[in-house]
Amino acid sequence: MKSVPNFFVASSWFRNQLPEHSSEPPSSSFEWDRYFDIIGFDPRGINNSRPVLNCLSNRLEAAASTIEENAHGMIGTSDTSFDYVWASKRAMAEGCSKRGAEEGIAKHMATASVARDIVEIVERHGEWRANEANRLVKLDTTLSGDEQEMIEGRTAYVPGSEMVQYCVLRRTW
Repeated sequence: MKSVPNFFVASSWFRNQLPEHSSEPPSSSFEWDRYFDIIGFDPRGINNSRPVLNCLSNRLEAAASTIEENAHGMIGTSDTSFDYVWASKRAMAEGCSKRGAEEGIAKHMATASVARDIVEIVERHGEWRANEANRLVKLDTTLSGDEQEMIEGRTAYVPGSEMVQYCVLRRTW
C-alpha cells in the first residue's frame, strides 16, 4: 500500500520576472517575497492524504466517543475527570495503535516516512525550478548569453543538494 502526501506549491519567484542580476540582496524585505516558494503538505494519513488511519471504525463509534468525552468533562472540572479522560485517551491510543498495525498504514506514518516525503518534494521542486528558469530565460530576448548562463547556473538542479529552509512565522502586531 503506497501512500502519497498531498502538497501545494505557492510560487512567487518566477511568476512575474526573473531575479535581479545583482549578487547583493534586495534592499527591502518585501522584495524577498519573490525569491522563495512556500511549500506545504499533509503528511501521510493526515487531513486530505490517503489512506487514512481511522481510530474509530464508524460514525456511530465516533459519536459515542464524543458523548463519552463530553460526559467526563474537562480536566479539573471534577475530582474524577482527569482519571476518566486519562483512561479514555489511553484506551483510544491502544485501539488506534492496534488498528493501525492491522491495517498496515501505521508503519508509513512515522517521522522517517515524513522526512523522506519532504526530501522527495524538495527534490522535485528543484527540478521544477531549474526547468522553469530555463524556460523563462529562453523567453527573455534581452539577456546576453553570459547573463543566461549565470541565471541557469544559479538556478540549476543538483540532485541531492537541494536545501530545506524552515522558519516559523511570528506575528508582529
